[in-house]
This record gives sequence, structure tokens and C-alpha cells, in this order.
Amino acid sequence: MKFSGLLAFTALVFSAAPMAQAKTAAECRQMAVNLNAEKQAYMADHAELKTLQEEAELAGIEYDDAKQTSTWSDGHKAKSDAMQAKFEALKEDVNTKSEELVAIQAQLNRQITLFNQACSTYLSQD
Repeated sequence: MKFSGLLAFTALVFSAAPMAQAKTAAECRQMAVNLNAEKQAYMADHAELKTLQEEAELAGIEYDDAKQTSTWSDGHKAKSDAMQAKFEALKEDVNTKSEELVAIQAQLNRQITLFNQACSTYLSQD
């Protein structure tokens, strides 16, 4: 599943507003379903980040190996340069994804707090 950070973040921000006003059990159940879906999407995105981190780590190892032989020939230098570019791009992707997930997690935490506040009466009855 590919992550659309800005779209998902925007959806989270706009979906948080109605939470504070929910009062009925039905509304709270629906909010819980929505929060669970958002949490599952976050978990999938987090798994993607872990995979991306592993790819970056392997690219870093490959780059270090290529760097060791970069002085042997122009071909070795070109390979080292290509591996460096790949490694740098993956590091940037990891950093971007990490920042997006931090923002999503903070918003999800706010939504959970709003849910707990809006549905405290309902939750205390269960």
C-alpha cells in the first residue's frame, strides 16, 4: 500500500473536528471504527518505513564497498558515485517518511484524546 502523506494527513486533520461533539453510542462506535482504520493505515505506513530503512542501510553498505574500490578505475568511480546517489536518495526518502509519520502519529493521538473526551460517558458504561 503506497502512502499519500499529505492526503492522509489532511483527512486526519479535517476528521478530528467532529469528534469532540459526538455524544451517542452509535457515534462513538463509528468514531472507534474510523480510528481503528486510521491506526491500521498508520501501522502499514510504519512497516513501509521499516522496509525503506532496511533498503537504505543496504545501499549504505553497498556504497561503502564501492567507495573502497573507487580509485581503481573510472568504472569503479562511476559505480561508487551511483551508489552514493542511491544511498543519499534513500536516506532522504527515509527522513521524509519519518517526518510524515511523526505528524500523522501526533494527529492520531489528538484524535484518540478527542474520542476519549467525547465518548467518556459512553465508555464508562461499557
